[in-house]
Amino acid sequence: MFRGRNQYVKIKPKEGMQIQLKAKLSLYEGRGDYQLIVSSISPLGEGALRIAFDALKNKLHVKDYLMTNLSSTFPTLPKHIGVITSPTGAAIEILSVCLCAAFPSIPVTILPVPVQGNEAAPNMIEAIKLANKKQGCLEDLDVLIIGRGGGSLEDSGPLMMSN
Repeated sequence: MFRGRNQYVKIKPKEGMQIQLKAKLSLYEGRGDYQLIVSSISPLGEGALRIAFDALKNKLHVKDYLMTNLSSTFPTLPKHIGVITSPTGAAIEILSVCLCAAFPSIPVTILPVPVQGNEAAPNMIEAIKLANKKQGCLEDLDVLIIGRGGGSLEDSGPLMMSN
C-alpha cells in the first residue's frame, strides 16, 4: 500500500487480525515480481463489530447519554423494579433466576416490547416514557432495566437513539 493511500486507513492491522483488502494485481517488470497494490483495508468479523461498537460508545459518551458513575445513582435496595424486554426472551429467564431468587419480596413489573426489528426502538422509547410517568402500578418504580438476552452481537441490529 502506497503512502498516499495509507494515510486514509482507519485501522492498524495486527498479527492474527482478519482484514479485507481491495487490491489490484500488477507486475513489477524490473524484477519480474507479481505484486498486489492495496487501495483500501477494512476489518472483518469481530474486529469490524468492535470498531463500530467503540465508535457508537464514544458518540454516546460525547453526548452524555452514558452514565459513568452508576454506583451513586442506584438505591441500595430498590422498592420496585421495572424491566423493559421481550416477554418471551432469554432476559426473562435471567431475571427469574437471578433477581426473583435473590430478592423475592421486591416487585418486578415487566413492560413487554419487541427487542429486535424495526419496531424495537420506538416501542422501547414508549415504554421508557410510560415508566417515567410513574402512574398506577409504576408509581413506586425506582429502577428500570432495559435488556435483551441471547442472540449474538451480529443479531442485535443497529442501535437507534432518539432525544
